[in-house]
Amino acid sequence: IIVGVKFMTDIQQRWLTFKQAAHYCGYHSVNHFRSIVKDYNIPRHGPRHNRFDRFELDEWMKNPDIFLSYNHLIKRKRAFTPVKV
Repeated sequence: IIVGVKFMTDIQQRWLTFKQAAHYCGYHSVNHFRSIVKDYNIPRHGPRHNRFDRFELDEWMKNPDIFLSYNHLIKRKRAFTPVKV
């Protein structure tokens, strides 16, 4: 019970780490959550960009499309282009 209480107090915080944010959003894999953060352009905060605002995560879970990155929809094909000298 003590571990659960500690976890609940961690989740009550406004600023969450990657691991806490992944668990808060229901993801068991932090790496999978990282890829979702990139795809949806979820804002990251802090000097190392490793913190998430719990309120922004709530908004993302309510309506993920508003955070969807336009760059994610466009996939460029990177092909080798020979250069003549």
